[in-house]
This record gives sequence, structure tokens and C-alpha cells, in this order.
Amino acid sequence: MNAFYFQTASFMLLIKKMKLKGLRNLFLTAALVLLISPALFAQKGSLELLGNVKQNGKGLEGAEIKIMKGNEQVDNILSGNNGKFIINLDLDAVYTLLFTKSGCVTKSIIFDTRVPEPIKNQLLSNRKFGIELFKIPEGVEQPKELDKPVAKWSWNDSYDDFDYDLEYSNARKQENEQIKKVLEEQAVAQEKQRNDSLAHARLDSINKAKAAEQVRLAELAQKKKEEEQQKKLEAERQAAFAAAKKREEDSLRAEQLKADALERARLAALEKARKDSIEKAKALAEQLAREKAAEEKRLAALEKARLDSIAKADAAEKARLAALEKERQDSLARVKAEEDRLAREAAKEQARLAALEKARQDSIAKAKAAEERRLAALEKARQDSLAQAEAAAKAAEAARLAALEKARKDSLEKAEAVARENERLRLAALEKARQDSIAKAEAAAKVAEAARLAAQEKARKDSIARAEAEAKEQERLRLIALEKARQDSIANAKALAEQKAKEEALEKARLAALEKARQDSIAKAEALAKEQERLRQLALEKARQDSIANAKALAEKKAKEEALEKARLAALEKARQDSISKAEAAARAKAEADAKARAAAEARAKFVADSTARAEAAAAKKRQQEEAEARRLRELEEQKQALAKANEKSESKQTTASLPVFEDTNYAEGLTEETINESNRKIFRTIIKKSNTTDVFSKVVYNWGGIYYFKNTTSMSEANYNNELKKYKDQLGK
Repeated sequence: MNAFYFQTASFMLLIKKMKLKGLRNLFLTAALVLLISPALFAQKGSLELLGNVKQNGKGLEGAEIKIMKGNEQVDNILSGNNGKFIINLDLDAVYTLLFTKSGCVTKSIIFDTRVPEPIKNQLLSNRKFGIELFKIPEGVEQPKELDKPVAKWSWNDSYDDFDYDLEYSNARKQENEQIKKVLEEQAVAQEKQRNDSLAHARLDSINKAKAAEQVRLAELAQKKKEEEQQKKLEAERQAAFAAAKKREEDSLRAEQLKADALERARLAALEKARKDSIEKAKALAEQLAREKAAEEKRLAALEKARLDSIAKADAAEKARLAALEKERQDSLARVKAEEDRLAREAAKEQARLAALEKARQDSIAKAKAAEERRLAALEKARQDSLAQAEAAAKAAEAARLAALEKARKDSLEKAEAVARENERLRLAALEKARQDSIAKAEAAAKVAEAARLAAQEKARKDSIARAEAEAKEQERLRLIALEKARQDSIANAKALAEQKAKEEALEKARLAALEKARQDSIAKAEALAKEQERLRQLALEKARQDSIANAKALAEKKAKEEALEKARLAALEKARQDSISKAEAAARAKAEADAKARAAAEARAKFVADSTARAEAAAAKKRQQEEAEARRLRELEEQKQALAKANEKSESKQTTASLPVFEDTNYAEGLTEETINESNRKIFRTIIKKSNTTDVFSKVVYNWGGIYYFKNTTSMSEANYNNELKKYKDQLGK
């Protein structure tokens, strides 16, 4: 019965292609039909569909095609390159083909493969058709009108082939065109809305950026305005400082001119007194000559006492100068420590403060150099003054030896009056200088209080330098006055000694009184000098404390300004960081969206690649089947020739064997698998035996590549074979 079972479909195609003509061919055809008729009715036919899925007229790759047989899904494939696909449908059934793809509408086609009885076992092919899946806007549900099948295919006896319902398809086509137009309009509106939203967001971002830029420009303008105001204040402070300095210099020049005038008047009076004394001394020369021997002895004692007094005065002066030098060094050390602290703070400032610091250092260096030059000049002047005093003392001594007693008395009275007047003038000048120094120190402190840190520091240094210069000048004047008083006192003592030579007892008492008065005068002068020094130190200390307080206040103000600036910069930095964070968040969101899109694209590409691979595998399999079919056709041709010869000899030969005979009694109940090897094929057989039924599944693999599937003696597709066999195995728990 199954002798020519596997060649049935090939014979049917061969018959169509032969276009039989003539009685001979007709006879041959009849003979072939009679020979293969047992197998013809044993095979189940199928329909091969070739088609493609399109979108906007182009092939749509990766579209999913579900094959439904009734309510059961029997297969699922994807469209390949250019949207092409191949589907094999069993005959004598009703199928629904569902075409879907993400972002597109879903369409369906009904295929009714029921055919007339004579061709139910044929293999039909070359039924080509296309279907278009247009896009659907995001978030829009598919209209219910699209749930209807777009076409219905069935067998048409008039054409002796499958055909579709033209009237029904045209009606669906019009509906689809209207729906497509509506969806396209919605898609355009949706795209416009999305673009408007993006444009609005971009505009908002631009506006925000512009607002931030305006704020930044306003802050820069405010900062520039503050800097200009600061520069203006600095210029005003510099002008005020210059004006104060000019006033101070003018005051000093006026005081110097006044002091010079007083000094010239004093010197003129002294010169007149000196000349008068010389004239009177000449009258006393004879008397002094008589007393020369005694006077020389007394003068030697006085000279020794004078030298001792000078040595003590020099030692005291050196000690005082050493103390002053130590105080000056300590003050310089304190100033240096303060300068170091300010330098450390100034190191944190900008180039402007560095330039001011350099100018300050240069000024200090110049001041130190000027101070050293001034001290050297003072030392030289002191030495010159001592030398001149010594010379004047010698000259006065010679004149004194030549003076007379009357001139001595007159000179003594006049000298005492001049000394008293000089002492009064000196004390008044010292007091005025002290008051002026205190007033200048206070004025300098007030000026320093209104200046900035750098200007204050400079004013303080200048004030200290001026105070030290004034104190040194006062000290110089005091030393000169003391030296002159000492010289005058020595002269007076010598004059008194001359008088004592004449009246020894009275002279001793008077000289003792004069010496006591001199010592008292020196003590008072030294006490006054010490008091002045103490007041000067107090004034300097107050100026220093005021300067430190002002510097501290300015430092605190500067710290507050720096804190405000840091807070403002921190706010700006926070705003910048927030902007960067937002931009980074947006960038991360975009990156994540891009990554998801890439992942989806990769998944789609993989899906398409896998589908393409499956389609290519199916195509390769189809090619193999076509090649097998071609081989079968060749074999049929050979068989035809053999049959022709057989007709001549009135006998036929079979070229293939049927399935091996199956005997139920040889198998136990349950599932049994076995392999049967034959010369031209291999049979994989699975026997499923139950209490009352036995089913045999056979997979026949020929050496030339052909593969066939059977359930018992009925041919079936590979998919149906695998599905049914799987169901049985699942039932048996295999």
C-alpha cells in the first residue's frame, strides 16, 4: 500500500509539468497513477506560502507571525531580510495568521486550506502575498476596526487554486486607509507636541542660564563697584595721610625756625656776656697772677674732680644710651615680630598688598639707614661739641686766670642770671617739645586709626620714627644744655674758687652752697629728663597700643569681610555645583535612556538576528528539501523510464520499500524506543503502548537526505510529529 508513498507529491508535480499529449502519454500517465494510487491516498497534503511584510513600501524585518489553527497556536516565526517569510500549512484546516511588531498595528489574515478531495494529499506552493504594518502613535490603543482580518483566502473552484475575497479585502483596505490617515495625524500631532515640549524645555534652560548669567554679571558689577569704592577710599586715605604729613612737616619747620631764633638770641647773649667777662677778666689779671700758685693746686684738684665727674657722666650716659639702645632693639624686635605676623597674613593677600609690603620694607630700610646716618652725625656732632667745649674751656681758663676779682664778681652775678634764664628757657623748650611730641603722637594715632591696615602700619612706623627722632633730638638738646650748664658751672666754680682764694672761709661756704645748687640743678634736670622720657615712653606705648587695637579692629573687619566673601563664594560654588549636579543628573538620565535604547536596539537586533538565523535555517532546510525534491524528481524520471520498459515487458519493479512490519506482541506496555538500520535509510521508532491502544511514531531518514515523519502509517509534519510525541511522553512522565 505504501510502496510509492514518498513519491506521490513529486509525481503530481511531474504530471502538471509534462503537459501530457497524445495517447501514449495518456496511457503512461494512467499507468503511473495506477501504480502510485495506493500511496496517493496515504499522504496528507500541505500548502506553502511565500510572502513579505512591508512598512511604507519597504520590507519590515523582525515582524512576528503567529500561526493559529483554530484557537491553538501551532507555530511562531519572524520575517527575515526585506520582510520575507515562508509558511507551510496543512490542508483541510482553517488558519489565522497574526502579523505584529512593536510600535505598529496588528493585522490578521484567514487562510482556509480546505480543498476538494482529489488534491487533499498534494503539496501546493507558490502562493505569494504581502501585508503592510503601519506605525501607531505611542500610548494610542489600536482601533477595534483593525481586529478584523484584512483578507480571507480560500479554495476557488473556478480558478482551481486559492484566491482571496476581493470585495471583502477592498472594504478592509478602505477602513485601514482611513485609520492609517487618522493615526498618522495623531502621530504628527504627538511629534509636534513632543518637539514643542522639548523646545519649551530648551527655552526654559536657556532662560535659566541667562538669568544665572545676569546674576553673575550683576555680582561682578557689584564687586567692581566695591573695588572702585575701595580704591576711592584708599585714595582719600592717602590724600588725608599726605595732608597730615604735610601739616606735621610744616609745624616741625615752624618750630625749628622758632627754636633756631631762640638759640641765636641765646648765643648772642652768651657772646656778649663772654666779651664782657673777658674785659672784666683783664682787669683782674694782676690779682689772679698773685694767686696763681694756689689756684693751680686747687685747679688740679678741681680738674681731677671734673675728670671724675666727666667719667661718671660718660658712664651714666653710656648706660643710659645702652638702656635706650636696648629699648630701641626691643621695640624693633616687637615691631619685627608684628611685621612677621603681618607678613604672614599679608602673604595670603593679593599682589597689591605684596607691593605695599615691599614699599613698607623699603621705607623701613631707608628709615633705618637714615637713622644710622643721623646717629652717626649726632655722635660726630657730640664729639665735635666736646672738642669745642674742651677748647672753649681752655680759652676760658686762660681768660679766667687773667681776670680780676671785680670782674669775677660781676661775671658771677651775670653768669648766674644768664644760667637761670637759660635754664628757664631750656625747661620751657623741653616742656613745649614734650607737649608737641605728645600732640603729634596723638594726631598720628588718630590718622593711623582712620587708615587701612597697610596705611596704619606705615603711619604707626612713621609716628614711632618721628617720636624716636624727636626724643633723640630732645635728648641731644638736653645733653648739650647739661654740658653747657656743666661747663658754665665749672666756669662759675672756677670763678668762685678765685674769690675763695681771697676770702677762703666765705668762699668755702658759698662754693658749698653753689655746688649744692648745681647738684640740685643737675638732679632736677635729670629728674625732668627722666619724667620726659617716662612720658615719651607712655606716649609711645599708648600709640603702639592704639595702633595694635586699630590693627586688630581692621583685622576683625577684614576677617568679617573675608567671611562674607567666603559665604558669597560658597553660595556661588553651591549654585555652580547644583547646576553641575542637575546637568550631570540630566546627562545620567539621558545616558540611562540611551543605554536602555541601545539595549532595546541590541535586543531587537539580536531578536532579528536570531529570527534571521532561524529563517536562514528554515531556508537552508527548504533548500535541502528542494534538493531532495529534485533528487526525487530525478528518481521519478528514472522510474518513469523504468516503467516504460516495464510496460514493454508487462511487469514493474518497486524501487523503494515500505515501513517495516510492526508486531504489537513484541513490545511491553509503556514507551519503547528503537533504531532500525537499513541499506538506504535509518528508522527511529518510538512505540507507545497502553492497555487498549498502541501508537507507533516513526522518523525515516534516507541516505540522500530526505526525512519523513509518521504516526502509525499516516504522514505528518515535523512540528505535529514533535508536538504529539511530546504530549505522549509528558503523559508517561518521560
